[in-house]
Amino acid sequence: MLFFENEKVLGLVFWAVAAFFIFDSVLVMLIPFGFIDMEIPIEVADVVLFCVIIGLGRLISALLYAWNAHRVMIGKVSGSVQILSQYVKIVGVTTLIIEVMDAIGEIVCIGSLADGLITMAVGIVFCVVLMLVSYKIGKGKKGPLKKFLWAVLVIAFIIMAVYNVLPVESYEDLIYCTSHLIIAIFMLLFLLDTGVREEMGFKPRRV
Repeated sequence: MLFFENEKVLGLVFWAVAAFFIFDSVLVMLIPFGFIDMEIPIEVADVVLFCVIIGLGRLISALLYAWNAHRVMIGKVSGSVQILSQYVKIVGVTTLIIEVMDAIGEIVCIGSLADGLITMAVGIVFCVVLMLVSYKIGKGKKGPLKKFLWAVLVIAFIIMAVYNVLPVESYEDLIYCTSHLIIAIFMLLFLLDTGVREEMGFKPRRV
């Protein structure tokens, strides 16, 4: 696809994601001041601290997406497979950051150690899996393993897309889900690109 041959356009996609995350982080931090309506668990002891912790996780993720998008746009990361590998890594790292900050919020402001540790564990496992997949995509040779990893990623991002089109309860949730929906759709289109498929070991399509 011509779209995926233009690295500046690829970078712009994740600049858009970064912008959504920045907006999301600002909305979360404004919740205690009544600028937006969002239901906060009644168990939260310090609403301001809770929202700052969660918002900070989104803001850090936004900066990482922006940094990665910039590197792609200036050619620091090039080649379809290397770009795919880097994006998979960034999705894993940012998911970990968001889940860990959410867990800290649960532990510090709600006092729910068990729920916080579970949230953190899910983020760690997800990140480790994507980091390993990213490494294998970028360094591994063409063959059955890369085809398997390609299939795993397709399934993972389909699930991600479906999860983020479910009904939401607030504007903040809508922005958060929209950000992840953009990521999921973009990554699925990227994985289905002919050049990427060939680099992952699939035979070229016959015209």
